[in-house]
Amino acid sequence: MRRQYRVSKLMRSKTTLSAAKAQIAAGRKVILTYGVREDGRCSCKREDCASPGKHPLPKFFPNGVHSATDDIEAVQKALRRHPDANLAIGLEGLTVVDVDGDEGRKAVKSLGLPDTVKVFTGRGYHLYYEGEFADGTFKGEKLDVLTGGSRMVMVPPSMHPIGKRYNHSARVPDRAARVPKNLSRLKPEKTGRRHEQTQLSSSDLVIKSGARNDFFFRTSCFLRRRFEDEDAVEAMLEALNDEFTETPLSPAELRSVIHSSGNYVEDTAALFGPPKTTEPLPMEFLYYPYIPYFGVTLLAGNPGMGKSLLVTKLIAAVTTGTPWPLTRECAPKGKVLMLSAEDNWQRVTLPRLLENNADINQIRVMNRFKILSPENLEAMARYIEQEQPKLVVIDTLTAYMGSGRDMNRQNEVGEFLGRLTEIAEDAGCAVLAIGHLNC
Repeated sequence: MRRQYRVSKLMRSKTTLSAAKAQIAAGRKVILTYGVREDGRCSCKREDCASPGKHPLPKFFPNGVHSATDDIEAVQKALRRHPDANLAIGLEGLTVVDVDGDEGRKAVKSLGLPDTVKVFTGRGYHLYYEGEFADGTFKGEKLDVLTGGSRMVMVPPSMHPIGKRYNHSARVPDRAARVPKNLSRLKPEKTGRRHEQTQLSSSDLVIKSGARNDFFFRTSCFLRRRFEDEDAVEAMLEALNDEFTETPLSPAELRSVIHSSGNYVEDTAALFGPPKTTEPLPMEFLYYPYIPYFGVTLLAGNPGMGKSLLVTKLIAAVTTGTPWPLTRECAPKGKVLMLSAEDNWQRVTLPRLLENNADINQIRVMNRFKILSPENLEAMARYIEQEQPKLVVIDTLTAYMGSGRDMNRQNEVGEFLGRLTEIAEDAGCAVLAIGHLNC
C-alpha cells in the first residue's frame, strides 16, 4: 500500500538493493536502468546513447515505467545481471520538480515553495511533493515538473553521467509536502506573435496520446536526415512535445525515442555503395526446406485451418529437439520467442504446448500485447540478441503491424518486413509469421 512519501534511513543507503527495498516498503514501484561507467558513458555500451544511465533495462523492464515493479525478487534478479544498475521510481501519486541550472533555481525560489524532500542530482536537485499536479507534466526554463504514473525519476544512490551520485539532502524535512497549487507559474509565458502562431497551429495539429511515440520517431528520423546538429533536433522535438501533444512525453521518454531513431538514420555513404562482401553464403534451414534461418517465413491460410496447431507442434519440436511433424529428422534444440495476439496463454496456448510435450522452460513470450512499432521492434531486437532463440513466432502478422500501418500500401508492409528480416539476419534466427488470407 502506498503511503505518504517519507525518506527512511534505508532510502539513503549507498547500496541499490537496499534503497530499492526501502522504496518498495514505502509503497513505491521501482525501475532499474542502465548504469554509468567510469568514463561517464552508459553501460548499455552504445557509443551514441542519448540518455546515459537513465533508460530502463529492456530485458527486465521492456515497457519502461509501465514495467515498474514491487517484486523484490525480480529486482534482485536484474541486479545480479546488472550490478551497476541505477534506480528509479514511478511517480504515481507524486510530483517532482526537476531543477537544473541557475534560471531554474531562481524561478523556484521566487515561488516560495514549502520545504519538502530534496534530492541532489548531478547538476541540480529534485523537490518531491505529495499528490499529482492537476496541470500535469510540463517543461519550464531549466526545470521540469513531472507527475503521475506514466513518469519516473532517478533516485539515490544512482550515478549521474557527470560522476556524482544522487543523494538526499539532510537539511530539509524527510516527509514530502503537499503539491503546491502555484507550480503552474513555472510554465514559460507565451507572448506576442509567437503565442498567436502557436494557437493557430495548435488547432491544426494535436498529437494524440496513442500516437505520440510513432509520431516523434518518424519526425526524429526526418529531422536527423536534414540536420547534423543533435541539439537542434532535440530542441525542435521538445517544442513539438510541449506545444502540440495531448499528454506530453516525459523528457526521458522523448530522449529514448530520439535515441531509437538514430539506429535508422545513416549517412549516404553508409547506406549506399559497393557490396561489403562478394563471398556467397549457403542457405541454412531450421526446418528444411520450409523454414530458413536469417529470414522471415510467412505461414498463411484461411482462419480455422489449423495454422496455430501446426505452429504448436513446430515449437514443441524446437524446444525439445525431437522430430519435426511428418519426418524423422530432429529439430535443433533451442529457445522459442512467441508473440501471440489472438490466443490466451493460460487457457489456450499453454495447454496446447503441454499436450505436445513442449519444454516450457525453453519458451519466452511477449507478456503484454504491444504492436511492433519501430521502438518496440528495437526492443525485440535487443531481447533476441540477449536470449538467442532459434525460432521467433509472430501470430498474427497483421495484429502486430497495428492499425497505424496500411496493409494495402507496399512501402509500409515492406519496411516492416524488411526490419524483421534484418533482426533475423543479425541474430541468426528464424522468424515465422502467421497470416490470414483475405476471402
